[in-house]
Amino acid sequence: MLTAEEKDELLGSVRDIKKRQNEMYGELRTMTKAFPKNDLGDPDFDGHRKDHIHRREYDTVLDEYKVDATKKIIWAIIALVRVLLASGFSEYLKRAIS
Repeated sequence: MLTAEEKDELLGSVRDIKKRQNEMYGELRTMTKAFPKNDLGDPDFDGHRKDHIHRREYDTVLDEYKVDATKKIIWAIIALVRVLLASGFSEYLKRAIS
């Protein structure tokens, strides 16, 4: 048999567990509200995961386009400088400055 003190301690532990359980359920309800609803009205966890995968793939492709466009711009600038140098533009600048 349990003593009165042990019973009170056990009852206090059960109340503490119940309180923490209620807090966790509240937090879980709050987190599931962050997800869009699926066609059944439930939180769409799988759709949310797929959306993240899609966004990562999109960002990767977009980054590749940005790098490619930057390379093309740099090559165009290099080509322009070469054309200017080849056409004697530097000599024109030297005469114009002097």
